[in-house]
Amino acid sequence: MLYVPEYGIHSKTLSIDLLRLRASGIDWKLPEEEQEELKLDWLRNSIDHSNAIEKRFLEELI
Repeated sequence: MLYVPEYGIHSKTLSIDLLRLRASGIDWKLPEEEQEELKLDWLRNSIDHSNAIEKRFLEELI
């Protein structure tokens, strides 16, 4: 997963830049732990009442 902030970048330009980045050999990927944290943050922000859902889920695990 790669975080690319959106500041009016055209998708075609972004695609070309990503292809160049992949071909460059630079280690551009986020560490697995950071990827998981970003996904969790995204889910929390995307789901209504995520705090209550997460709390209930964790309580059921115990």
